[in-house]
Amino acid sequence: GGGPALAALWHARLEASVKQHFPGNHVINCMCHSTENIYRFESSAVARASDDFYPRDLASSSPHISSCAYNSLFMGALVQPDWDMFHSRHPAAELHGIARAVSGGPVYVSDKPGQHDAALLKRLVLPCGGLLRALLPGRPTRDCIFTDPLRDSTSLLKVWNVNRCNGVVAVFHLQGSSWDRDQRKFVQHDVDPDQLSTEVSPCDVESLWAEDPEQARADCCSSNFDQWCSQEFALFRHTTKQLEVCGDGEGTRRLFEVCLRGAGRFIALCGEEPRACQVSGNDVPFTYDQKESKLSIEVLPLDADSEQLSEVTVEV
Repeated sequence: GGGPALAALWHARLEASVKQHFPGNHVINCMCHSTENIYRFESSAVARASDDFYPRDLASSSPHISSCAYNSLFMGALVQPDWDMFHSRHPAAELHGIARAVSGGPVYVSDKPGQHDAALLKRLVLPCGGLLRALLPGRPTRDCIFTDPLRDSTSLLKVWNVNRCNGVVAVFHLQGSSWDRDQRKFVQHDVDPDQLSTEVSPCDVESLWAEDPEQARADCCSSNFDQWCSQEFALFRHTTKQLEVCGDGEGTRRLFEVCLRGAGRFIALCGEEPRACQVSGNDVPFTYDQKESKLSIEVLPLDADSEQLSEVTVEV
């Protein structure tokens, strides 16, 4: 009876209306974290993970991202968490954009017409307009679960996710602002937080773990050519298409082929300097930093309307 019964009735009517008027189940549950609401989701599948994005309250951006990440630990088991819209022209726009890219949820903006930051938005989509979404709800890595990335002056927030072939970890410096319960508002308690550092490993991605985490960490550190990334990481979706070992008169050579979607700087950790690199069958220049074992290749954009993949081949 009472509030829970009323909430059950309201939510049943909401989902019935959505089913009738929005056949694609296009509904986002907002302000719904009370149990009488969240336990009544029957057909709706998306729910806001935090409070609103407040464009005029600059102190709210860091708490917003922190709340989304930590709330997704619980929300992600029930629904697809939605990290809310944001403004692409905003002092914290890049911070919010990266958070949406790793969230696994919807990516959408609420800019005024004509006031978009096209350069930032292009980093979130493919040239053809398609959106790269991770497959799971973005959640904090294990070593961040019991830290305070807003107030303790020492912790960074790491959020992990996966796509079809590998994982992604985003690192956020959110120290300096938080919700003040006494003042009942977001406050900036540290206007100049210290620079911080943290360790990032492939083992931060839960689905890449082996049964023995320490062995998984050792495997990740010993691999020569299995760690791929991009300076414009949101533009890439890649899969290792084939690994071919060839023998010839000059000895054994190895070919690594990766399919990429999008454009930008492709970076790989490579244990030795490649002999040659190709993109879609054409030889391309590359740089190799022997000290960092870092290979860099510029991948040029294909036709804007094309969904074709670029094939990067590295011979070592």
